[in-house]
Amino acid sequence: IRLMAADRLLTALFPEMQAMAGCLQNDHHDFDVFDHTLQAYGALEALINSAEGIFPRLAARYTGANTPSAAVLKYAMLLHDIGKPPSRRVAPDGRVRFLGHADRSTQLAANISQRLRLSRQEAQQAETIIRLHLRPLDLFAAHRRQAAGPKAIHRFFRDSYPWSVDIL
Repeated sequence: IRLMAADRLLTALFPEMQAMAGCLQNDHHDFDVFDHTLQAYGALEALINSAEGIFPRLAARYTGANTPSAAVLKYAMLLHDIGKPPSRRVAPDGRVRFLGHADRSTQLAANISQRLRLSRQEAQQAETIIRLHLRPLDLFAAHRRQAAGPKAIHRFFRDSYPWSVDIL
């Protein structure tokens, strides 16, 4: 993926990604949106490649006959923040915000999935992962504030089924 990015093949396949390069983020990120995406993709590949040793009961989900599940997860990782550039706003106090970027990313991914002629299930899986990619972090933050009740956790699993594990 990094070689594809360096040779501009990645943005030739996904022209919507061009705006991600140079799109600066807030203080919670060390990279622009494009480099963040490449870093996240690399981390996902490392996790999948070491799944047997880390999560042996889940490893079968991403290897062997289930390789399509890993491919869609990687595809979703590439597009998870594609909606950040059009959602980027700078508040009067200088804070950078990306309100609604998950929904915008989901819309862009739906268009790309249609262009690439992904199956309905593959498109739904990618869109669900992208739309809900912030929810686990939101639940964790709520848990730390002691504000995450069983209903919030239930809603996450209800809304993300059958791709809850992929999102986590």
